[in-house]
Amino acid sequence: MSRTKKAKAVANTVPVPQDAMEADAFVQRIGDAQRRALVVKAALDETIAAAKKRAEAEAATIAQQIQDATRGLQIWADANRTRLTKDGATKTVRTPSGEIACRMRPASISIKEAEKVLEALLADKKLGRFVRTKHEIDKEALLKEPVAAAAIDGITVKSGIEDFVVTPAGMQMAAETDAKVAA
Repeated sequence: MSRTKKAKAVANTVPVPQDAMEADAFVQRIGDAQRRALVVKAALDETIAAAKKRAEAEAATIAQQIQDATRGLQIWADANRTRLTKDGATKTVRTPSGEIACRMRPASISIKEAEKVLEALLADKKLGRFVRTKHEIDKEALLKEPVAAAAIDGITVKSGIEDFVVTPAGMQMAAETDAKVAA
């Protein structure tokens, strides 16, 4: 015979105001905490900005050194291409420290004045194969007809979700929690 234990309700572990005066003190406490959080975040942002500026300056110097060395190496390799590639037999030259290679880039397309090009492609039926049509779900249209949208398999319409919001005086940031948690 197996026994099933009834689950105990989870005890409330947060303080709860007992009257309107205590509730106002909670709002004040939330506002004070939000202001302290803003000060901490501002200090962090300042520290990050200074570190980022230093790192970017150092990285720019290193990038310039790499670019200069690469350009110098390219000039040398171009001057010695026949010998290095054994008259074109190889495209890669191995050195004790690494490789030097010349590679042909794959073909690419560059389009200027895309609207005019698109109009020309659409005007000529033989060129229509170069136009792509993209299909995507229009969520705004579904929200305008929630009953019809909910009837479609795979679509769930969420509405009526309530948030509990506390906005201390002078604060633009609000403390929020799901109403489900508070209920």
